[in-house]
Amino acid sequence: MGNVVSDMVKQIDRADEKERVAKEQLELMMKLADARLDTFEGKLKNMFLDKESAAKTSVPGKRALRFERSVRVDTGSAGAPGVEQAVDAFFGAAQTGTQGVLDGFKAVVKTGLKAILGDTSAGESYDEKFFVCIKHNAIVRVDMYTYRYNFSNEGVISTHKNVLAYILCISVVDHADVTVDEIIYLASEFAGDGPDQYGAYLAQLIKTWKELKSHDLDPPRKVPAIAGTLKELTL
Repeated sequence: MGNVVSDMVKQIDRADEKERVAKEQLELMMKLADARLDTFEGKLKNMFLDKESAAKTSVPGKRALRFERSVRVDTGSAGAPGVEQAVDAFFGAAQTGTQGVLDGFKAVVKTGLKAILGDTSAGESYDEKFFVCIKHNAIVRVDMYTYRYNFSNEGVISTHKNVLAYILCISVVDHADVTVDEIIYLASEFAGDGPDQYGAYLAQLIKTWKELKSHDLDPPRKVPAIAGTLKELTL
């Protein structure tokens, strides 16, 4: 009887040990995913801090207007509950512009997520992309980074399928940083290719920009002079 009890205890201990190791490995992979996101977020911050250098290779955003960062476990190729809803909520709704333009951008993001999740090979893979569009009468840049790690079926974490991590970031582009040809392209994509479509919309945008520029919406701040000596200030 004692041997039977001893064997049962050993089996429980082995199960507990296996569960502990699996938990530690899962936490390690989630930390690795977080580290990958840290690297991409650092690239975004560098673009915002050094816009002049970034403008040499792409159309840079000025600063993050909307940002989302997420790490998830066991996301299937068809998407997990909450992922597509999160994308929809991130981009929001819009009734302006050609019908389906916003849905098209959402589809780009969702397709990117499904593509990386559809890769069933074990190990890690990632996808990085950005696109520029017009939304709410402003030129915006959307940055997306997706990281996925598939666990081996024979591994310790065989009860889990993968870890998915992603970053979505929307930033507004200064229209002064965009060339005439780029503005025409973006306006045509938003309003339509007909001259009466993109031309009318461009005229509306230019009028808005001129009106805003004529008003001193963001005057330079004057720093008040500091009275007293340094010694007096530190007392």
